[in-house]
Amino acid sequence: MQRLAQDIGVRVAETEWLVTGKVDSAFFADTFTCKDPNVNVGTREECAAGVRRLLNESCSRAKVISSEVYTGAPDTDTDTDTDTNTNHDTWRCSGCA
Repeated sequence: MQRLAQDIGVRVAETEWLVTGKVDSAFFADTFTCKDPNVNVGTREECAAGVRRLLNESCSRAKVISSEVYTGAPDTDTDTDTDTNTNHDTWRCSGCA
């Protein structure tokens, strides 16, 4: 899982998939859902299509701020998803639409 977290950071730096929508499907389960506090769009493909429509690649950038691996028991005390053996990433996107 630690290796996965590192590989995600490298791949995001190469493709900036949160800006370009060029998502590397190798990092996502078939059951992946795209959600954050403001968005819940569904599948990996729907998320990528939304990103391509939203951001202008010529003036936008994406960066991984943190990549955390949860290996313990699920967190039942909060409303966040911290299931066992999952990777949770925090991204920063900047630029223009």
